[in-house]
Amino acid sequence: MRLKKPTFIGLLLVIFFFGQYYYENNPKREGFENNKVRVIDGDSLAIGTLRIRLQGIDAPELKQECINIKSKKAYRCGEVAREYLIQLINHQAIECTNEGLDRYQRQISYCYIGEFNLNRAMIISGNAVAYSKYDKSFVKEEQAAKLNKVGVWASRFKSPKQFRKTKSKIQKE
Repeated sequence: MRLKKPTFIGLLLVIFFFGQYYYENNPKREGFENNKVRVIDGDSLAIGTLRIRLQGIDAPELKQECINIKSKKAYRCGEVAREYLIQLINHQAIECTNEGLDRYQRQISYCYIGEFNLNRAMIISGNAVAYSKYDKSFVKEEQAAKLNKVGVWASRFKSPKQFRKTKSKIQKE
């Protein structure tokens, strides 16, 4: 049976759009061995000389303090975020996409353990905020974390961006 031209063109279009959908929803990932991944902070990894910035999230800075709403006690929320990411990875192999480079020449990535998205997990746990200026992927997860008052959302805190701005002003003086 011979396909008619409109059917053949339709079939080509279906294949094209399926391929485009598959490519967009299954970005190429590069795998890294578990013993080579070093967590720098709550949104940055190092693998050898490669520096990775987790896409769409902004974790508190290492020296940043938050004030727990219930206990009124200050704690180093940046260190908590780093420790949480270390626990998530837990010496497992990870895979990361390559979304390009940031202004500091770090690779911007979504990182996974299997299908488990580390970026999303940091937001859901409240150990990072959505970096919605650059990526709106995790806005709903951030809203849920706020509503459930988990992580930094159970605290009074400056956004990591605001903390960096304040720290930068102090250092310039």
